[in-house]
Amino acid sequence: MDNNLNKKLIIRPRRAALGKTAVVSVRLSEDTIKRLDAITTQTGHSRNELIQLCVEFGLENLEIKND
Repeated sequence: MDNNLNKKLIIRPRRAALGKTAVVSVRLSEDTIKRLDAITTQTGHSRNELIQLCVEFGLENLEIKND
């Protein structure tokens, strides 16, 4: 995973709606919510859209180590 340390999640202006989705509930710290809200103000993305982008980025760049 060391080679992924410099990867950044680039947030661009809002795009068309994504395909089929499902509702999932998550608990986030107040600090995380404040940070998300600051990004929503800057980008026009909803909080939900940002969370989805972050989860997709994390899944695409995830490495599992069994040591």
